[in-house]
Amino acid sequence: MDKLEVIQSLFDQSLVSVFRVFATNPDKQFYLREAAGVADVPVTSTFRIIHKLLELKLIKQVDVNKFKLYQFDKNDTALLLAGMLREKNRALDEFLAQAKQMPGIRLIILHGQETEKKASVLLLGENILQDRLRDLKTEIMAKYDFNINYMTLNSDQYEQMTSLGLLPKDKKILYEGG
Repeated sequence: MDKLEVIQSLFDQSLVSVFRVFATNPDKQFYLREAAGVADVPVTSTFRIIHKLLELKLIKQVDVNKFKLYQFDKNDTALLLAGMLREKNRALDEFLAQAKQMPGIRLIILHGQETEKKASVLLLGENILQDRLRDLKTEIMAKYDFNINYMTLNSDQYEQMTSLGLLPKDKKILYEGG
């Protein structure tokens, strides 16, 4: 069992599902029934869980006229817990762990910003096995519903694209090998 599975096993799965609805949509406000539907948890259970999350200050209540809406509370505790439960990072981490073991890959760069459902990466090296990368991408998509767009380049191609301004400045090195 990995760390995330241990943490999740300590909590009621319904509680984790409801909290994840708020954590993955931190700027969105939800009605009780809407949160229950997205989490696929009965409304009565969601009501109980929401009150527990309010007591723990992991979400906040927003009153609009006579309606009660609930939203992720962006405090340190809530952000820490959300980070621990975030599965999408695990998708990119798993991709990296397997890709850096492939022959020929010397550098992996996050290209642009990682989003909720996808990340774009550049893989630099020589003679990179395209079939294995395609299989890995398909495996990650099936397991996590997370799309990893990738482009393989050799060092010369990367330098040319950079000098032409075809690559954004917003990039992060995820792996650098020998």
